[in-house]
Amino acid sequence: MNNTETKSRLQKQNLYLAPNETMFSNIMDEVEGKYSDLEETVYFGVIGGVDLSLSYLLASNANKGFLFDKNPHTLDYFSQRINLAQETDTPQEYLAKLGEENKQAHQKLSSYMNLLENKYPKEFDKLWLNDQRKFDKIKRLNKEKKIKTFEGDYYDDGAHFINTLIDCENAKNVLVYLSNIAEWEQKGKEHELFRSRNSVLNEKLKDLDTAAIIESKPQGNNYISVKSWISDKSNLFYVPID
Repeated sequence: MNNTETKSRLQKQNLYLAPNETMFSNIMDEVEGKYSDLEETVYFGVIGGVDLSLSYLLASNANKGFLFDKNPHTLDYFSQRINLAQETDTPQEYLAKLGEENKQAHQKLSSYMNLLENKYPKEFDKLWLNDQRKFDKIKRLNKEKKIKTFEGDYYDDGAHFINTLIDCENAKNVLVYLSNIAEWEQKGKEHELFRSRNSVLNEKLKDLDTAAIIESKPQGNNYISVKSWISDKSNLFYVPID
């Protein structure tokens, strides 16, 4: 696919899809438990699922977040979503305002939240939009310009851009959320992928005090990648999901 075709495809990509992950509460609990007392955690996440990514950022107690996507329109969409919080005082007002300004995004997010509330209540409770304190922290971090976005293709560029940011931030504690981009980008190469993915990033993370990579299986079960287990001194342990 040439650059023109790629750009055209990205422009047409639906930007209003909510996350498809529906089982993540045990991972969120693990992250909260291991990172809650740490300081100066830096969060990295693919934008794909805006609300789940923001929820992981908060769960890690990060004081700074870097979010990326290869689609520039997704960056614009994320900016719209997060800047909307500055115009509202409560999660309820935020959702109502989203319904006025972006009906497609509101419809997708509402359907996702309804699914979680009815079938996965523990997951529903973990979303940033269900807690005033979490909502207020996202507003504060955004106002202080501590939530950064940039265009990047993780599987084309490798993990080098994350490694560079880790060095620039002198980060000791890191959480990386990759959603299900492996599923979408490496379809049909699962065996090869599971042996080699994240190798560049893993090599960097093993030197940190606390670090993990969160990904999602095709059925929406989130997990902490066993290959991301960092070193013997790591405060985290592999979390299996059946």
